[in-house]
Amino acid sequence: AAARNNGIRHSDGYFILPLDGDDILCPSYLEKAVSRFMLYPEATLVYGKAELFGDRSGGVDLPELSWDSFIWENCIYCSAMYKRSDFEAIGGYRDVLMEDWDFWLSLLKPDSVVYRYDDVLFRYRVRTESLGSGASNKEILEATTTQICENHKEIYAPYQSKILYFGISKLIYEGY
Repeated sequence: AAARNNGIRHSDGYFILPLDGDDILCPSYLEKAVSRFMLYPEATLVYGKAELFGDRSGGVDLPELSWDSFIWENCIYCSAMYKRSDFEAIGGYRDVLMEDWDFWLSLLKPDSVVYRYDDVLFRYRVRTESLGSGASNKEILEATTTQICENHKEIYAPYQSKILYFGISKLIYEGY
C-alpha cells in the first residue's frame, strides 16, 4: 500500500490504474477504460474481466457488482481505473491486508457508477504461496475481518453481531 500510494503521489495523470509488477494489462485496457470515462464522466471506476495465469489459469469468476454483494465479497480486482481526484479525496490506500478491497469500500458508495467490460482486460498471476491461492492463516484472516469492519464502521455496524469470519476476499456472516 505504501509503495502504491508513493507511486501515485509522484505521478501526474488524471486517471490511476494500479498494476502489480507480476500482473499484465491486456493491450486494449487503457483505451477502453479512458473511453468509458470520457463517455460517462460521472463514473467512479472502470474495469474488465480478468483471467489467471501462472500456477493456475482460467477466467476469474467474479460476481456481478451490486452494493449488497460487494460489501461482503470483493468483486473488483486490484487493477481497476479510477480518477486521481477520488484517490486524493479518500487519502489513498491503507496499509492493511486486502488493501484493494479496503480502498474500494472507501471509494464507492451504493449509488456510484461502476462499469465492467465483458472483455478480459487484466491477467492476474497466481503463485502457490499467494493469499488468493487458497493458503490461509486464521490469525491473519481474523485480523483482516476486524480491520475491514473497523475501517468501514458506517457500512458494517448494522451487521456486526452477524459477521462470523473472513474468508479469502469475503466476509462470511449468518445467513450468507
